Amino acid sequence: MLTYGTDAAFWWQLALLLTIILLLLGSFHVLIRKWLKVDRGKIFGENHVNDVHKHADWIIRIITIAVLFIGFTINALRGPEQAYWFLQPTFLSFVFIFVKFVNKAVMEKKYAENPRAYQATLYELLFLAYVLGALFITDFFGIV
Repeated sequence: MLTYGTDAAFWWQLALLLTIILLLLGSFHVLIRKWLKVDRGKIFGENHVNDVHKHADWIIRIITIAVLFIGFTINALRGPEQAYWFLQPTFLSFVFIFVKFVNKAVMEKKYAENPRAYQATLYELLFLAYVLGALFITDFFGIV
């Protein structure tokens, strides 16, 4: 049975892959923070160090939404064959994630009670980059 150009197993494989990735990222979060003796906080939530961090985080989010909208508009007007790769939502989302993690690490380095909190954040960023890189290099492990 085909659904929107995919076979029936695609959605189950995608759900399994996403579950495995979320479990990997969550487990790494818990283990790295335990190893560095840093408060775990929320696994997939926001842990703002102070109001400056919260304000900077919201500025990053607003800019990201604006850039996504502008990028979508520009690429929609250009057509699929002439679209800019750096305005694609996937690329912009990765940039957003990178900037959020770097912002969090800088704020933790400056203001966090535990001096190793920023190290855990940077390790998480490197692990996330590794996982996302593996997904793209392997075409999502053959699913796509």
